Amino acid sequence: MFRLIKIENSGVNVPEPVLLKKDTATKIAIGTALVINEGIAVMCGSAAKPEYISYENAPAENDTVLCYRVNSNMLFEVAVTAEPTSLTVGSKVTLAADEDGCMSLVSATAGGAAEVADLCSAKLAGDKITVRF
Repeated sequence: MFRLIKIENSGVNVPEPVLLKKDTATKIAIGTALVINEGIAVMCGSAAKPEYISYENAPAENDTVLCYRVNSNMLFEVAVTAEPTSLTVGSKVTLAADEDGCMSLVSATAGGAAEVADLCSAKLAGDKITVRF
């Protein structure tokens, strides 16, 4: 899950919530990367930059999800799906889905929109690193 840990250059570390429409066939977990497609919040693609992060768990039957907009000054803690041995600060990596299909992790694969801000001594798959978009 993408967990907001800091908003740089701000005295406030709580983002403004926004309620977005979602498809009732889709379950969204807290901390999932989302984009807007035809007015509906959907899972972000692996190489795309997320526009929103979900603020809540939204079961499939809900037609809305509480989110907050992603800005370039936000830092997120997130688990990496593979050993981050090839990563350095500044590496750009892709997003990855969790076991429920929610885009809430990052891979160690180059070419995505998540920029590594801090490796946080991560050595193994599942360890947490800090990224920005």
